[in-house]
Amino acid sequence: MRFPKLIAILVEIRKGAFWRLNNIFVACFASSQFVKFFLLEKKLMTTAKKPYPYTSFRFRVEIEGITVAQISDVTGLQLETETEPYEEGGVNDFVHQLPKRTKYQHITLKRGITDLDQMWRWHQDVVSGKFKRKNGSIILMDVAGDDKWRWNFVQAYPVKWTGPDLKADSNTVAFETVELAHHGIKKG
Repeated sequence: MRFPKLIAILVEIRKGAFWRLNNIFVACFASSQFVKFFLLEKKLMTTAKKPYPYTSFRFRVEIEGITVAQISDVTGLQLETETEPYEEGGVNDFVHQLPKRTKYQHITLKRGITDLDQMWRWHQDVVSGKFKRKNGSIILMDVAGDDKWRWNFVQAYPVKWTGPDLKADSNTVAFETVELAHHGIKKG
């Protein structure tokens, strides 16, 4: 057996040392009488994985633990901390920026209109003054469908409902948009 690529890659042989050769790993174990070469599959060896960003189209929305169907667009995952400038005497090259309170944007959910009218009824409850604040989550998933990031919002209720733009010369989906006020977003 000849290993020309292996010989070029191996710089020194040590007891228990591991080398990577393309997608095959070579384990070398030295003993007093001989050197054994074992080819190991890549999956047996762990290497540092490069973190790839998640795609923004794999998500779901849960409100009170129930997945809200057909949400096509979520916006408003935004937190902003206000600052107050503080000028310090004798320091002329910058102004201190001290943090104040944090503001949360309204979360906007957009979905195609179907026979399911929970969002419409929830907003109508707000209009009539008899409504319940609800907790929810926006969950980002990886390509396998596993949950990776979760943003939990608390004490939410709808403050704006927008119906579809109806046009006789268009064949687009009719969308409804619901804007939710809430008491904060936490990563869960």
